[in-house]
Amino acid sequence: GELLNYGTVVILEPAADIMFVLGGLAEVFGVTGQVLPAGAPIGLLGGGNGPDDGILTENAGNATGQPIQALYLEVREGQSPVNPDAWFAFE
Repeated sequence: GELLNYGTVVILEPAADIMFVLGGLAEVFGVTGQVLPAGAPIGLLGGGNGPDDGILTENAGNATGQPIQALYLEVREGQSPVNPDAWFAFE
């Protein structure tokens, strides 16, 4: 559901005690409790300015007059946030 200025927030649980918190979505596919198959789309990003908390880098869309789209991602292990590098391939 909606959370502050983060748009619609989705929480995924890919493993026991691991949560991905995704924010900034305008549209979400699926319903609470649904098990998503691998590779399934989660939703669509929304436009708008989003939160300015100094964490996000400037989006080129702002300079071109297009709406800014920013995805908030937090990986949590148990109750603590962790570095997401272990979960994603950076090339």
